[in-house]
Amino acid sequence: MPVIESDKLLADIQAGKFAPVYFLHGEEEYYIDLIASAIEHGALQPQEKDFNQHILFGKDHSMASILQTARKFPMFAERQLVIVKEAQELKDLTKEIGEKLMLNYLDSPLPSTILVFCHKNKSLDKRKALYKALDKKALLLNSAPIADYKLGKWVQTEIEREGYKVKPEVAHLMAEFIGNDLHRIVNELKKIKENLPKKGETITEELVEKYVGVSREYNVFELNKAIGFKDAEKTYRIVNYFDSNSKNHPLVVTVSSLFNYFVKVIKTHANRDKGEGQLAAVLGVNPFFVKEYTAAAKMYPYPKCVRIIEYIRQTDLASKGIGSPSVGDGYILKELVHKIFHA
Repeated sequence: MPVIESDKLLADIQAGKFAPVYFLHGEEEYYIDLIASAIEHGALQPQEKDFNQHILFGKDHSMASILQTARKFPMFAERQLVIVKEAQELKDLTKEIGEKLMLNYLDSPLPSTILVFCHKNKSLDKRKALYKALDKKALLLNSAPIADYKLGKWVQTEIEREGYKVKPEVAHLMAEFIGNDLHRIVNELKKIKENLPKKGETITEELVEKYVGVSREYNVFELNKAIGFKDAEKTYRIVNYFDSNSKNHPLVVTVSSLFNYFVKVIKTHANRDKGEGQLAAVLGVNPFFVKEYTAAAKMYPYPKCVRIIEYIRQTDLASKGIGSPSVGDGYILKELVHKIFHA
């Protein structure tokens, strides 16, 4: 059984289709937790769990003890469930003896056992025999991080999957504010949905501001746009707000966002011959945002963009206290904005 997508895996679990062995691994914890939770809630009836559900932790077990549990027969139930959490802490998982035990079990897993490994923070080595065997004989999920440029689209898809509506810029605003933390994004969306009367409603900037705490006027998304359009009044208003609320708007995050923004402006210059859809794919953004980058490219010719990238690199070092006198973050950001406007 090959590597499987999380959506397909969830659909099968919800339909009551279970595999003997699941190996959930990768750097993104969200999907590992999501799949494991779905199996935990769907594999057994409540009255069956006392004798047939075993939650084990990698640091407390060896492969031998885990497989000994997996080879037990269920009591008064069709199946038993064994979930190994923090499987990356299994000391013998990738050692010869542990790997050999696992390979033997994969050759003839007990049909009445559902064995789930939750291996977080890193992926298995695809070159190893264990990975190849899991790829053929188990359900293998590689939970990779969502790329930052895809995060806004991910938020939009999650909202629409739940039966609500959202504009791309609102989803992007949430992604920019929360960052690449899928667990937190889902929890914040849950807070918003709990305060909506029914499905089909639109999640607006006002709702995001009210329940998530992000300001629809004072955020890095709006700062980038203001700089892109050379709107000095709005830019300095946001910069002053950031200076007064530095805990919620750390300079290093703002500088990183500006760097990514002007990299996209440079890519826009390099792909002027492409249509809107093609350019959106190159930039890794929703087509809704393409006009913003083409407008910024007109404001900032290519040579200026190159100089701006260098200014941002210098500011990044200054924000980390390298090669710069001891000045406040607000001063550093204002100096960067001045350099950008006069590049």
